[in-house]
Amino acid sequence: MRRRSLSKGRESLVSLIKEYLDVLRTNRSRLTYEHAKYTLGLFESWCSQNGVQRLYELDRHKIRRYVQYLNGLGKSKSTVWSYCCTVRAFLNWCVQEEILDDPVYRKGDFPAKPHPHPDPMTPNEILKLIDATKSARYPWIAARDRAMIYVLLHTGVRRGELAQMKVGDVERMVSVVTQKGGRAHAIFLNGECVLEIRRYLRLYTREIGRDLSPNEALWRTLPDNPLSEHGIHQIFQRLSERTGIHVWCHRFRQTSATLRLSSGASTELVRTALGHCEERSILHYVKLAQDDIARLMDETSPLKALKPPKRP
Repeated sequence: MRRRSLSKGRESLVSLIKEYLDVLRTNRSRLTYEHAKYTLGLFESWCSQNGVQRLYELDRHKIRRYVQYLNGLGKSKSTVWSYCCTVRAFLNWCVQEEILDDPVYRKGDFPAKPHPHPDPMTPNEILKLIDATKSARYPWIAARDRAMIYVLLHTGVRRGELAQMKVGDVERMVSVVTQKGGRAHAIFLNGECVLEIRRYLRLYTREIGRDLSPNEALWRTLPDNPLSEHGIHQIFQRLSERTGIHVWCHRFRQTSATLRLSSGASTELVRTALGHCEERSILHYVKLAQDDIARLMDETSPLKALKPPKRP
C-alpha cells in the first residue's frame, strides 16, 4: 500500500498506467493484460494530446470528452463500453492505492453497459463448422476441434471455463470450473460430448505417445501443452476464415441458449446451464437435483438439432 501524500494525484499518468499494467500482468490473464495495455495506451495517448500529463489534471469534463472521442472512432457501443471499463478500473485502482482520495468520475460519466444483441448460428452453420475441422493438419487436432464444438454447443460455457476442463471430468461427465467473479459452476456433459472427447484423447495418445492423467488439462496443443484461452480464440479464428462464418466462443453460448429454449427447455434450466445466477438465485439451482439437470440438458441438447430427421 502506498504512503499518503500531501499532493495526491501528482504522479505521472504514464508511470501510473505502467504500474497498473504490471499489477495486471502478475494477477490477471494474458488476454486481460493485453486488452488493458491496448485500451490504456489509447487513453494515455489521448490524455497527452489534450494536456493531461498528471493524474490530478484529469477531471469529469475530460473523461466525458474522452468518451466522445471513443464514440467518434466508429467503434461499436460494446467496444466503447469495454474501453471505458478499463479506464474506470484503472481509476478505481488509484483510489485503492491511495493515489487519489476519490474517483474523478461520477455515475453517468462513463456509458452504461449496452443491451446484448445475440446472434445465434443456425444448425446448418454449425454443421459447416464441424465439417471444416477435418482440414486440420493432424487427425487428433481435427478431433479436438470437433469435440470442442460439441462441448460449447451442449453446455454454452465461456472460453475461460472451457480452458479449465480436466481429463478426469470426462469419466465423471461433469466439470466444476470457476466463473467470472470467482463463482463455482458445474458443466454437465452428455454422452455425445463424451464420445467425441474420448475419440480426440485416443488419437492424441496415439500421436503424442502418452496418456494424459486425470488432473491434466483436457484440451491440448503442440508439442504437448495445455491449450490457452488465446489458443482457443485462434482455433475459431481459423474456422471463421475457412467457412466465412464469424464464430467465437460466446456465439456458441448464444446459440446454445437459443436452441435449447426453442427445444422446450425452461428458462430456469438455461440460466443454470449457463451459470447466470446471482447469489440470491442459488436457491433455484439447489431446487434442481444434479441428476435432473444432467438429464434435462441431455434431452434438450442443441446437438440434437444436428441430427437428420428420422424417416417415417
